[in-house]
Parts: sequence; structure tokens; C-alpha cells
Amino acid sequence: MKYEKYIPKEELVAGAWYLGFCRATYIAMWDGAQFITFKQEFQYQLHTLKHFDDVKELGVDGFVPTEIIHDYRGVNYAELGKFKIKIGYK
Repeated sequence: MKYEKYIPKEELVAGAWYLGFCRATYIAMWDGAQFITFKQEFQYQLHTLKHFDDVKELGVDGFVPTEIIHDYRGVNYAELGKFKIKIGYK
């Protein structure tokens, strides 16, 4: 899939898993208010993230959802990387 835009917060479905990106992951679940994912520090922990639109002007990490997923196999991470650069994600 060639990525042209990301999904705005108002179009997200609570309880659905999304392919996208932030600094630490490519997959996260939207709970209706924030994204939930797993992060490994000393062990795996639940980690919450705001939607990219809520934090992009603040320069902090936010999840950029690109598509709803039902199966993560076959994900093209190279295309996600190109899209990340295109929208100016730092």
C-alpha cells in the first residue's frame, strides 16, 4: 500500500488495532481517547500515546495511524518509513 495520508482522530474506531508509527512501534490499539501499545524497557509494559495531531506542534511522540489492521503479516514497513519522512515526522 502506498501511503498518502494518515487517519484523523475522529475517524478512528475504539477497540481497533492500527498500523502506523511512532518512535517505538508500528502497531497500536485506539481505546477511544488514546493509543495503547507495548513498550519494552526492562520488561514489556503497556504504553499509551496520543494521536499525532494532538502532539505534532509540541515535538513529543504521538502515534500516526495509517490503516486499520486485522492481520499484521505482510506489512510493508519500507513504505511506512517513506510516509513517515513525507509528513515530517521526527
